[in-house]
Amino acid sequence: MTDKHQKANEQQKQVVPPQPDGKRQKDQQNEGEGNRTAAREFNQKQQDFAKSGRVEEAAEEAREALEGREGEELEVARKQAASRAREHDPAEQRDYDRAKDTRTP
Repeated sequence: MTDKHQKANEQQKQVVPPQPDGKRQKDQQNEGEGNRTAAREFNQKQQDFAKSGRVEEAAEEAREALEGREGEELEVARKQAASRAREHDPAEQRDYDRAKDTRTP
């Protein structure tokens, strides 16, 4: 193993800084595409939230934000995100003329 590769390996194994909750994760290795550890943690947190009974409360907060002063800003952000999405919501109105391939061979 060359010095360059050894140095890169050592950098990958460095301890991850403390997370916002103050906990320090064990030497987190790069899992590559499809990080199973992160996916498992995300899924667990989603299940915990769904079971917490806060879903209706969060939905009401979101509705108030959309209908309140933040609504316009949130709609702009939604449109910007949708413009970069690989796939769009099937219920979304589409401009099929815009989707035509304009590249020249």
